[in-house]
Amino acid sequence: MSTGPATARIEDRSASTSDVSDSHFASRDDDGRGIPIDAGAPIDGKPSCPRSRSTASKGDDCLPIRDVAGHSISDLISLSNRRAVITGGARGIGRAIAARFAEAGAEVALADVRRDEAETAAAEISARFGRRVVAVGADVTSPESVAALADQAEARLGHLHIWVNNAARPLVKPFLETSEAEWRALLDVNLLGYVWGCQTAARRMVAAGHGRIVNVSSAADVQPLADLAAYMAAGK
Repeated sequence: MSTGPATARIEDRSASTSDVSDSHFASRDDDGRGIPIDAGAPIDGKPSCPRSRSTASKGDDCLPIRDVAGHSISDLISLSNRRAVITGGARGIGRAIAARFAEAGAEVALADVRRDEAETAAAEISARFGRRVVAVGADVTSPESVAALADQAEARLGHLHIWVNNAARPLVKPFLETSEAEWRALLDVNLLGYVWGCQTAARRMVAAGHGRIVNVSSAADVQPLADLAAYMAAGK
């Protein structure tokens, strides 16, 4: 998502549980940023696939990414002196993202409508990685609540560098049986919740001249399953 030549460059990168990034990081440069591995570099004698195993030719003897399983996140990238907001961070993918961010050195505002669970998750992640992780109660269906989340996160951590829109709700139900209330509830969280998050984060990042927005999405749009019409239409 570009904000124009006169403003900050803010990237909107969708993340999917089935995606393999084109750039993988094996070391850090002097600024602490990950250094991309050459996509064609050999791995244990085998070339890496050009994008991912799904785009490689059938039968290709290649590996989709370099094997870095023996390294911690902090060995691969550094988020030191970075501060991030993660919505839907009390459990599941959001909590896992928060843990990885903290492991990489970031300070994290873990936002969730389930404030008690967010407090527990924040305390556990902070104790494990020694980073400042705070919990903020927030309802992403409300633009006012999302704005208040950003205000609280900045008040407690400082200027924000990263915003992760992750909060979402599932719905597995036949299209003809999905009620209006169910459609609206899903759209409020999975679509408009991301809109309010992007707007709130972008306003601050444009003013600061830098920042990153990450929208977590699903493989359901490219690998659709039965009874996920509303979920898919809501942007996941």
